[in-house]
Amino acid sequence: MTKISFSVNSEHAEIVAAEALIAPWFSDDRPLRGGAGRVDWRMCEFFSKLVDRSSVTDDPGSLFLLRTDERVRATSVLLVAIGRRTDVNPGAVEERLIHAFSSALTLGSRQIAICLRTIKESVSDFSVSSFLAGLLPVVKTLELESMRCSLLVDSQDLSSIRKDISLVAARSPDLFPGP
Repeated sequence: MTKISFSVNSEHAEIVAAEALIAPWFSDDRPLRGGAGRVDWRMCEFFSKLVDRSSVTDDPGSLFLLRTDERVRATSVLLVAIGRRTDVNPGAVEERLIHAFSSALTLGSRQIAICLRTIKESVSDFSVSSFLAGLLPVVKTLELESMRCSLLVDSQDLSSIRKDISLVAARSPDLFPGP
């Protein structure tokens, strides 16, 4: 059974080492904000230009895979459309992020970073522990020895999210590496 190791940090999206970086974006944000905005800025607004030309759909849950260069440390970025900032609910956001996580795994990524900053500040009822618990059934289907997932959050959220990880690990000890 696959063991998943979670970490939490407050690094900016463009400097995080990962095979895949999951960056949620809201369709009514211009310019883009959060991790998606930072990656877009580093990539000379490549993604924003595609969105503005309607070359990319902003349908909630749609994904866009962006291969990166030296301007972004992650090998690839999976931009996930969350929907309009004013219309989202925590359950839908969780579902879209889990779908993006599953898609990153399907692409072969075993070291995944997920930008949660913009979600935590925009979706007041979003529960990190519920989201993490939702990831576990996906992890259970894997036939890997181990994988790593880093959660990118604001520095003031580090402690509470570490507690969320501990709670989820206590409920599913078979999926987490021992001390």
